[in-house]
Amino acid sequence: MAFTPKPPGIWLYTMLLLLVVLLCGAGSVSRVSSLADGETCELSHGETTIDVEVVDDNLQRTLRCRKRVQVNQCEGKCISQVSPTVLQHGFDKKCHCCREHGMVHKKVVMTNCYDHALGITDPDFTHQVTLKQPEACRCQICTF
Repeated sequence: MAFTPKPPGIWLYTMLLLLVVLLCGAGSVSRVSSLADGETCELSHGETTIDVEVVDDNLQRTLRCRKRVQVNQCEGKCISQVSPTVLQHGFDKKCHCCREHGMVHKKVVMTNCYDHALGITDPDFTHQVTLKQPEACRCQICTF
């Protein structure tokens, strides 16, 4: 009686199924429960420079306004994970990024704007700009 091997498709399917069972069975619960360990995502404060050119229609001139302001920003690290899988191109990616959770508006009044044509700073001219900044921060699924 001659030995008849199984077709390669069945053998390959059996091995892949075994791999999935091994990867999903061992340790997956502990990875899920420890996702928050080591995360440091938080709202912090930093500085940025606002630099705008403003057209003054009343006096038909262009001014350059520049100001350093305090702003909220998100900073820290979040847990991401890449695991081998047979289901999606070889890897299951769970990427988390420290991102804003809600935005607020901050109004900034620009003063001491420079008039290029006259070569002077106009102390009486003001211009208001509105910035969006984070209200809070948290680890969220990354979007690119």
